[in-house]
Amino acid sequence: MSALHPHLELVALTGEKQAGKPFSEVFPHLAGGTAAADAPLVKIADVDFSAVDAAFCCLPHATTQAILKALPSHVKVVDLSADFRLADVDVYAEW
Repeated sequence: MSALHPHLELVALTGEKQAGKPFSEVFPHLAGGTAAADAPLVKIADVDFSAVDAAFCCLPHATTQAILKALPSHVKVVDLSADFRLADVDVYAEW
């Protein structure tokens, strides 16, 4: 499934608490016009990572580190959470 990027193929969209629901139902503000809009969210444990080269993590604060430890070592990670991006707790609190 294409996500409107010529060099990426979307393999899975995860959402632990919302697993089974379509992406567009959970994130309607992000779904417009994408092939991913009707894709169901799945639990991370249900993803077959053998076909995954890279994972984009957009997880709540303090959850990313545990998830990353469980990913296979061949998966490259783009982390958009605050866990590794902001080193100063005061800066995190400010933003």
